[in-house]
Amino acid sequence: MKYEDFVKGISARAADLFQVEIHWDQANSFVDIAPQSLSCKHGLILKRKIDGTISKNCKTILITSIKNAAEVSLALTWTSLAKEEITDPESSDLYLFIHFQEDVALDICLRIESTEQFCRKYVLRTDESIDDFLSRTFLNRIKEPSSEAFGSDPLNNVFAKVATDNASFTKEEQDRWKDILLSGSNGIELISELFDGTEENEPK
Repeated sequence: MKYEDFVKGISARAADLFQVEIHWDQANSFVDIAPQSLSCKHGLILKRKIDGTISKNCKTILITSIKNAAEVSLALTWTSLAKEEITDPESSDLYLFIHFQEDVALDICLRIESTEQFCRKYVLRTDESIDDFLSRTFLNRIKEPSSEAFGSDPLNNVFAKVATDNASFTKEEQDRWKDILLSGSNGIELISELFDGTEENEPK
């Protein structure tokens, strides 16, 4: 897969799930601080879209293409510099997506991905499609359960029980919670989206 197609696929999926067209000056600043010998590099800053509202928390993706495993250190140097520019809690939502210009052994990909130094890392494997790659990341599209499975969906069952004890946990509020829980958000971002400004509707 060409690097241009790699970036295009990531950007298109991100645009489906996030607001991407923000803070481009900051995203470009990440590119500017990258080592000069790292010729292929892009930065994306994303905010989750939930029912027309935009989350306050950002996710940052650094995308790069390197020739071989010997150049991984260049990508890691870039990541460490970028992380210094990001304030908490967004610094914990930094991701590095790596494209290799040459075929690379699976064990090398797994070794790179196994360490979370500076950030979470994902490597495009040889002959891996962009959909398969993205399915391993937070940009994976989570399928809604089918209508036939609704009755056995544990989430719906829990919501029904909470609604019985809390009249304010309406169908609309349940749908909002489900959208957020299935959105791929985690940690502080998830808590913020569930409870920020909705204290009067949260289940007790």
